[in-house]
Amino acid sequence: MFFCSQNLLPLSRSKNTVNILIKNMLDALIGGVSYWAFGWALAYGPHKNPFCGWGAFFAYQMPGSDYPMWFFQFVFAATAATIVSGSIAERVQFQAYFVYSVLITGIVYPPVSHWAWDNGERDCRISDFGIVSSSECTLS
Repeated sequence: MFFCSQNLLPLSRSKNTVNILIKNMLDALIGGVSYWAFGWALAYGPHKNPFCGWGAFFAYQMPGSDYPMWFFQFVFAATAATIVSGSIAERVQFQAYFVYSVLITGIVYPPVSHWAWDNGERDCRISDFGIVSSSECTLS
């Protein structure tokens, strides 16, 4: 539904509708590949530091029990890229959007999710600063 919702309102020209829909599908495809390749490792890798996780790149030696959590977090990473696509519609070339999608889902979003939900037990770290997550830290 979200893939089509940006084109229900007449906020972009009709000639760009297909381009916007392809960019949204690109977020799912490229977002999945980049989150699989290095996003999960930077967010929830087994070797951790305060900035990001490390290890399990390309899902190498990732336990099978982590696959549902991987998919859950991938959807949020791809959504982060898709939200911005509406604001840059008709303003960015396709190649630049491709690079943007890889950067957001694979490099920018993972450390942020690491700060919020992973201290080695997928518990809140951001609460140490007095900030309460909207999910109430139920991602464990």
